[in-house]
Formats: sequence, structure tokens, C-alpha cells
Amino acid sequence: MINLVRRNLASSYIVKSHVSFSTPLRFLSSSSSSSSSEKQQLLRTNPKVFDILLHRHHFTPELASRVASALAHLKTPEKADSVLSFFKESGFSNTRLEKIVKYRPRLLSASLEASIKPKIRVFQDLGFSSDDISIIISSNPAILHLSVNNNIIPTLSLLKGLLGSDYDLARLLRLSAWFVTTNLEQTMVPNFDFLKSFGIPTERLFLILHSYPRFFLLKPDILRRSVDKAEEMGIDRCSKVFIYAVRSIASMSNEAIERRFKPRIRILEILESRNLITSWPGLGIVYTLTDEKFFQKFISPYMDEVSDVYVPMSSVRGRRLLC
Repeated sequence: MINLVRRNLASSYIVKSHVSFSTPLRFLSSSSSSSSSEKQQLLRTNPKVFDILLHRHHFTPELASRVASALAHLKTPEKADSVLSFFKESGFSNTRLEKIVKYRPRLLSASLEASIKPKIRVFQDLGFSSDDISIIISSNPAILHLSVNNNIIPTLSLLKGLLGSDYDLARLLRLSAWFVTTNLEQTMVPNFDFLKSFGIPTERLFLILHSYPRFFLLKPDILRRSVDKAEEMGIDRCSKVFIYAVRSIASMSNEAIERRFKPRIRILEILESRNLITSWPGLGIVYTLTDEKFFQKFISPYMDEVSDVYVPMSSVRGRRLLC
């Protein structure tokens, strides 16, 4: 009985709104890969929302159809129009709006005055540009589901206190908006304090923060194990390379560390100790280079000087350190 009513409702919508609803039906009939559940979802669409998204805001037909299905029961489609119009007036491009709506379609049914505007205003009050705000929100639309007073303001205040300025705060969030929706008291704060306790200068930590922001969002126990591993490998915690080694180790399996990363670090340490190199390559490069390229770049030019610690075997992969 329910399915019959739905089919009747769908039929009546087709008659009343032929131009708007014909497009989603076309996608339904032409997509051979669509599952039955996806087809049923498209049948439970909201033709008025589809029309607003497609013709007024110029969304792609595919996305308009998907969002209209997610908002099938929205009784006031004008709300979706108001939300989108506000975002556009706030400097959001269509590309960024489509990105937001693709993953959070129900934001178009949220209260503009009570829910969305106050959250955007927080960033505006901090002096963020419209481009800053649109990048941050489109990168992590979940921000718009947070409480202003319980989540957004405390998080931004904590970050600003750490970084020192609104400019640096905006710069960080443009790189990784995930900081706003992460519990920083359980990740970033203990990680930052732990690394500072090793004597790593704050300036170096900030450099890492802006280069690899998610590194500071690791679980503290993972970070501590990575630090222990770096020390086991003999990397001096006072060395500039120490923090970069910790970051690289945190992203590797134990097998990769032992078989690839650790021997290469040892080679570079030997080259540096013998004044054969004056600066280290990025540790990401150290890890990702193939065996042959690493050998050609860091071993072959110094073979006479390091032959006492390096034994060439029948293949590049088979070469090994003596120590």
C-alpha cells in the first residue's frame, strides 16, 4: 500500500512538474549500473528542490538529483534556496558549494539564521577572508554541524593562543580544516607539549605544523612510539632531522622501517659524519626513492669513502650495511 501511494505521488509530480522532474528520471533509466535501492531513492525525490538546484543555482543534473532525493521530505524547498544564496553572497563559489552539498545535503534544510549564519560569523569576526572561510568550510563541512559555543569558539581560541595570530590560524585551517572538528585537548595539545619536552624549538614545531598539519593530530601513543623508534635508530633528538624522522616513522609499518628506512638513515648519518654531505634530503624522499635511485644518488658517488661499511651484492636491493 505504501509503495502504491509513493508511485502515485511520483506520477502526480511528473504531471505537475514535467520539466523539473524529467531529468532525474532520465538518469534513472539510462544508468545501467544503478542499484535498485538507488532507483527507489531517485523515485522519492523532491522536484522543487531539484528545480532550484539545477536552474537557479546551476548544479550538475547528477548532483541536483542526488540532493533532491536526500531532501525528498523537505516541505519548504525555499529554505534550500536561501541557504545556497547566503553562501554565494558570502563568497562561496559554485564548485565549493557543490562539494559541501555533495557530502552534507541536509545542510540545505538547516535553519539559516539559527544554525548556519552564527558559525560563518565566528570566522568573519576573526578577520578571515571570504576565500579563507569558503576553503575551510568546503574542506570540512562537518564544521557546520558543531556547536558555536561548545566546539567552534573554544577550538579556535585554543589554536589562536598557540599560534599567536588570526593570520596564522587562517593559514593553518586552510591547510587542514580538520583541526576544528578534532578534540585538540586529546591530540594536538599533548603531542605539542611532549615534543617540546624533548627540547625541540617551537619554531621548528610550527614549521612542521604548517608543512604536515595532521601529524599533530596523531593519537599520543602513536607519536610516543614513533619517538621511541627514532631514538632506537640512533637519531639524535637534538638534530634538526629528528622531528622529520618521527613524522616519517609514524606513517610506516615496522617492516618498512626496518627494511628500508632504518638502513637509509644510517647511510646518511655516515655520509654526514664524514662531511660527504652538508644537508639531508627530505625524509619523504629518503623513503620513497627506489633502491636503485637511492643507490645512485647517495651511495655510488661516495663508494670509495663508504666501502668499509657497505658491501655491494649481486643486485641493488641486495646491498647491505656492514654495521
